[in-house]
Parts: sequence; structure tokens; C-alpha cells
Amino acid sequence: MSTTQTGDQNQSWKFILVLAILAVVFSGLFDHDVWTPDEPRVAAIIHSMYLTGDFIIPQFAGISFVEKPPVFFVMSTLLMHATGLDAIMAGRLALSLLCLGSLAATYRIAYLFKGENFAWMALAILGTLEGFVLNFHWLRVDAALMFTTIAATWAFSEATCAKNSVTW
Repeated sequence: MSTTQTGDQNQSWKFILVLAILAVVFSGLFDHDVWTPDEPRVAAIIHSMYLTGDFIIPQFAGISFVEKPPVFFVMSTLLMHATGLDAIMAGRLALSLLCLGSLAATYRIAYLFKGENFAWMALAILGTLEGFVLNFHWLRVDAALMFTTIAATWAFSEATCAKNSVTW
């Protein structure tokens, strides 16, 4: 019986780690208005996309805004439609989802190449890095760039590992 209890205790740190990372990801994310200089512009573009329905070319003050890829704006606008949130809160929800997706993809990449213990370490390190957390707390397009980069690396890793496991 003590073996089972020890096994449960050995696994409890994973649950605590996930809770800690969730607390870090979500703390302070939804409790403030936009910060300058980027957040007001991003919120205005999301709101404009919501009003116009133009998911191809974002607009800022009626002028095409093609300096950044539209993925984050589209995701935030879709979240506005799905949840009824305003542009700021929908953008922040998008940030949190992109953050969690980035963490999940990082875990999977580490798991593929180094195993479960290494994957948990990678998750703990990335999920508590100040720069990572700040990137996903500012209403900026950079979060979508980070997620798509990590997701592409994950896809490449899956393909590489699948190719290496095929025997001829």
C-alpha cells in the first residue's frame, strides 16, 4: 500500500506544476486596460475587423494595416464572435490560448526527443520564464508568431520521429 501512496506522491508535483503555470499564465492578464504603445492599436484593429468582417486585410483607422500577419487579429475577432467579449478581453483570451498551445507544443517536442521527465522540466522552465510570460501578457501579435513557430517545430519533430521509426 505504501508503494501506491509513494507513486501518487511522485505524480502530485506534476499537478502542482500545471496549477502553478496556469496561475502564472492567467494572473494579471484580464485585470487591466490597454497599455501603450502597441495594445491600443491592436485592440482597435481587432475591433475594426469585428465590425467590418474583413478577415483578410486588417484595418487601423480605416487604412489597411499590413505590417503584421492577420492571424492574431482573426483569432481574437473569432473569439469576440464566439464569446461576446470586447476586443481587449478577446485579445487577452487569445493570448492565453496561444500561450497554453505553445507550452503544450514545447512539452510534446521535449517528450519526443528526451522523454517525459525532460518534457516536464522544459514545461516548468518555459512556463516560468519572465520573457515568455510577458510576451503573452501584452496585447501584441508576437504571441501568435511565437506559437506558430513552436507549432511548426512540433510538426517537424513529429514528422522526423515518425520517419525515423519506419523500418524498411
